[in-house]
Amino acid sequence: MQPEHAHLDMNYGIHEEPRVSSDAHIKEVAHAAMKHIPGATKLINATFDKGKWKKPFSLPGKRHINQAMHLGWG
Repeated sequence: MQPEHAHLDMNYGIHEEPRVSSDAHIKEVAHAAMKHIPGATKLINATFDKGKWKKPFSLPGKRHINQAMHLGWG
C-alpha cells in the first residue's frame, strides 16, 4: 500500500504492525527514549546483542539440478 493511502486501511490488525521495523532503528528509538535512565544503555545493548547468533560455520547449499520442462503433454 502506498503511504498516501495508508489512512484508508481498515484492517483490524493494522494497530499491531510496528511503525519501526528495522532492529537498528528500534535500538536507536530505545536509546533515545531511555537516555535519562541510569543503566539503560547496558540493558538495551544486552537486549539487542546478537553475539550468540553467529554460527561458526555455514551449511552448504543444495546442488543445482536441471529439471525437465513439463509442457502439459506426454
